[in-house]
Amino acid sequence: TGTIAQMLAPVASKVVGVEIVEEAVEAAKKNAVDNHLDNCEFIAGDVLKVVDNLTQKPDILVLDPPRDGIHPKALRKIINFNVDEMVYVSCKPTSLMRDLLVFREAGYEVKRCCLVDITHFVEFFSFNRIAENHKEKELVRKVTVVVALDLGCGNTKNSEYESK
Repeated sequence: TGTIAQMLAPVASKVVGVEIVEEAVEAAKKNAVDNHLDNCEFIAGDVLKVVDNLTQKPDILVLDPPRDGIHPKALRKIINFNVDEMVYVSCKPTSLMRDLLVFREAGYEVKRCCLVDITHFVEFFSFNRIAENHKEKELVRKVTVVVALDLGCGNTKNSEYESK
């Protein structure tokens, strides 16, 4: 339905959403019109294939993969965008850890992690600016991780960790 893209749209010049479910893309397009958002583009297709056709380098990537995580070939293509910041929304810790190891090998590090009980809280976004490593005077490539846990416990519990 384009929820993530539409939440980012007010603070972005352009937002591109890629979704494999065509009905979800059609709903996202309708929702963007209903919400008067003209800077959203929604593409129906497999990320593995669609990524090859994206020509603009994004400032920030927001990844919301299926429970099994990102396809290894798509993960490499995503890393090749060479963005300084990503937000990874995960609802399965095992696939998250597998993907994070690949990001780490590519020079990314986790800067922030937020655990969210999605029984009551659905989406979380981090709009961090690119951090500068003052000791080495080079940009730190970072990934903000959101782990969405469907705890079903009736209480919204948010736990946050930020590395220093």
